[in-house]
Amino acid sequence: MEVALAYLRPSVVRILRAMTMIVFSPNLKREPTFLEAALKDPLLFRDALLTLHDVVVSDFDRRLKVRPLSLIELLLDPLITVSPDSIFFEAFSQDESSYARVTLRPDSLKEVTAFQPGTTNIDFSHELVRALAKIQATSESWLKVEREGFEVSVSEKSVKVKKVKVPDSWLRGFLNVQAAMTFPMRWVVLSRSDLYALLNFLQRHHERIGPRALVLRLNDGKPAQALFEPWNITVDLPQSICQGDGEIRIWGRRRLLLMRRILPKVQKVFVGLINSGYPSFWLCDLGDATFTLGISGWTVRPFKSSALHLLKPRELVDDKVVQLAASLLQSHKVMTAEELSQALNISHSTALTILGILCERGKAMMDLEVGKFRWREVTDLPISELQMEVDEKREADALKLVQRGQVKVESERRTSEGWHLLGTVKGSTGVYKVALTLDEDGSIVDGECECQWFRYNHLRSGPCKHILALRFEALRSKSV
Repeated sequence: MEVALAYLRPSVVRILRAMTMIVFSPNLKREPTFLEAALKDPLLFRDALLTLHDVVVSDFDRRLKVRPLSLIELLLDPLITVSPDSIFFEAFSQDESSYARVTLRPDSLKEVTAFQPGTTNIDFSHELVRALAKIQATSESWLKVEREGFEVSVSEKSVKVKKVKVPDSWLRGFLNVQAAMTFPMRWVVLSRSDLYALLNFLQRHHERIGPRALVLRLNDGKPAQALFEPWNITVDLPQSICQGDGEIRIWGRRRLLLMRRILPKVQKVFVGLINSGYPSFWLCDLGDATFTLGISGWTVRPFKSSALHLLKPRELVDDKVVQLAASLLQSHKVMTAEELSQALNISHSTALTILGILCERGKAMMDLEVGKFRWREVTDLPISELQMEVDEKREADALKLVQRGQVKVESERRTSEGWHLLGTVKGSTGVYKVALTLDEDGSIVDGECECQWFRYNHLRSGPCKHILALRFEALRSKSV
């Protein structure tokens, strides 16, 4: 997919005697999106945007020494979404293992003089970052996403146009972030001092050998503990509150140091944990703003390769219904799956499938802060032109196994979570025994397979083709 980014002029920070104006230049190739508003706390905005940039330029995957210049340029141009209930910026790290979002709540703006909702890219150069770092507290500070350039022909020589071929991994990363956000999570609420204890330990200790996991020990309703390997040193988090029990292992823990810059602004941190080796989400409450850091299960397994969306319901849905749902979500801005299912008179699992498709095609996102799906277009290409080949081969191979009659459901039983299935799948090197647990909507809750791929990945990179095939066969035969 090729994206054209056209800017009339560079984004700038104009620091005057009595006013600071932070002016972002939008992508002229996108639909008009603009904003002009006074900032309540310019220093909070400064630190949040600089932290976003820290994530954008971060690269914790030491295996890759050189990255294509086109990819670096793309990732330096975050998305900004102007919405009636919030303004937020999104971006990925260079290694695509970290996702960052800065959300400005309505109270962060003292006055709004111009407003047009939508999503666009913004010019986010190194020069802009250096200028942002110089912002000081002044009597007036304004945030402006320009609108003057929208009537200018992009063919004019004054317009800087760059065409970037977006790698499939970039859009796939956005999809898998949204898929991960829809999983049931155990939550830990950390105070600023708890977060400081974690980051301080990481700063003072540098491991040279493995294992390198951060193990969070959860005890429902009580403070959590953090165990750092390989030293097996425990750090108490006395002011934390756990919602759920168990131990969660987080790899690639040094990415948490990306939150250092905003630590003085943090009031609380809401940590969403799925399971060991899965992505985790760190929502930093900054008062009138939120900084969200999402990190993949491993640094060397970035969001692009997690394929967690394959665990979610994957029904066959008529594209006309998808188009209708897209129009509905676009008009409502935010919706839950329940609201969408009621509005279209479809099942809850079908609604989840459709919302997953919209995320897959870059038209929607899961907003953890409000617990709803939000209309947000990563690109302005129509849905019909965004048939993303996201792990298409794995699903296609699974469907072929079903069509060839190589899948057999041997038993099924009702459980508290939904349905538990046992079956066999005839693969290329033998017959594999497969176990599968589905919830009421058809999402994969748990599963096991005897194949080599599953032994190495389990479900942390999505299900293997044999598990997918058993689910397809169960749904085809309407056994669940």
